[in-house]
Amino acid sequence: MPKAFTVRGLEINVRSLFVPPGEDYVFVAADYSQIEMRVLACAAREQNLIDLFQHDNGHGGDGGANSDVYKLMASQIYGKSSPADVTAHERSVAKTISLGIIYGMGADQTAARLSIERAQAVQIIRKFYDLFPRISVWI
Repeated sequence: MPKAFTVRGLEINVRSLFVPPGEDYVFVAADYSQIEMRVLACAAREQNLIDLFQHDNGHGGDGGANSDVYKLMASQIYGKSSPADVTAHERSVAKTISLGIIYGMGADQTAARLSIERAQAVQIIRKFYDLFPRISVWI
């Protein structure tokens, strides 16, 4: 769920709906950065995906929580020499494809979600599996 959203023109921040019961209390928000991809990389023993997290391919991230694996994936899917060249849309496509694969979304659902032709969805999914072959074996 997003942190904030708009309903009938009213901006709602979900986190502001929760208030600690007193001054001696605080709420802590924690997020596991790209946890699904981290679990997938380990479970499938997909070295190419593990490398994206560990080494960041020399593109400026630290390989840790500050790296954006979806941007790195998109740079490979779209054949970009640098993740800095990846557009927000391309990153979103890479994220949708990778999470869709984990949760069993097929080409038809992927095409509908991305508003693209089925053939294009199939092509991107195949490219993903070409880049990360152990994932298809694991699935």
